[in-house]
Amino acid sequence: MCNAEVVNNWSQGNEGFTRSLRTDGNSLYSYNLRIGITGPDDEKIVFDFSSGGGKFMSQTTSTHVGLARRHADTIHPGDSPIAEAMSK
Repeated sequence: MCNAEVVNNWSQGNEGFTRSLRTDGNSLYSYNLRIGITGPDDEKIVFDFSSGGGKFMSQTTSTHVGLARRHADTIHPGDSPIAEAMSK
């Protein structure tokens, strides 16, 4: 499975994983950092931990966020209070 397939699985509520990206269908993790969640109405929410998102973590995480953004209904900057609270 490749990273794009993991993100696609997350968008459809299914599990998937690679060495550095995984999902249980509800949350999306880059390494152990939660970069995406599924809201109560099945909306996909992404936390932008890329260089332009306010809280850069790594180039790999930025790539993962970029893939997830394509499926996001809402995107929060990585340094926003909701991202801080939900990324753990």
